[in-house]
Amino acid sequence: TEKIKLKGGYVCETFGPFVFLKKDESSSSSSSSSLRTFLGADFASRVEDADINVSDRESFRHVARETFEVESNWKDFIDNYLDGGFHVPFAHKALVKEGCDMSKYNITLFDNMNSIQSVDVRKEENTNSRLGLGSATYAFAFPNVCLNRYGRWLDTNVAFPNPADPNKCVVEFNWYIDNTNHDDNEQKRRQFFKIRRKELRKAFKKAIEKQI
Repeated sequence: TEKIKLKGGYVCETFGPFVFLKKDESSSSSSSSSLRTFLGADFASRVEDADINVSDRESFRHVARETFEVESNWKDFIDNYLDGGFHVPFAHKALVKEGCDMSKYNITLFDNMNSIQSVDVRKEENTNSRLGLGSATYAFAFPNVCLNRYGRWLDTNVAFPNPADPNKCVVEFNWYIDNTNHDDNEQKRRQFFKIRRKELRKAFKKAIEKQI
């Protein structure tokens, strides 16, 4: 990050493959904390436990970005993400079919309003699926950043408010793949994104219909 020169009084810090920006407060009287301090040591440690090497920007490769316009306030989108897995059997049926054991869904809350949700994967039902083995982890960094780790995949959801309409928001999804395993398959990746986009569009459509 020392090589990145930013205008406008901003500084940046990295956290795995992500770059965070903040106002440079070094010259002000207010205290300026590091990104890891802001996120919390316990939260960062749990993220690392989910096989996200936060000290290595090259451990994941960015492979796709998708932006969705959602007929919902951004806080409603986040509230849905944080519902403790309640929506998963209804909105993400493929995840349950591929092995998510909803009876083993766990939630950890942190003092700084961050949280981590995790769910075990039934290994006997999870052969060559996107979930991999072990568990899937869904980490929320207050107020609007979601990190999802499963199998070889890491994806992020960031909800942005619509300044012109409080009942709408924009959610940006980014997908990354673990670089430590080079047994890559372009056809499988394309099939994964095709299924995932279909799931997301269907889920957002249902949310809109319920509001109507």
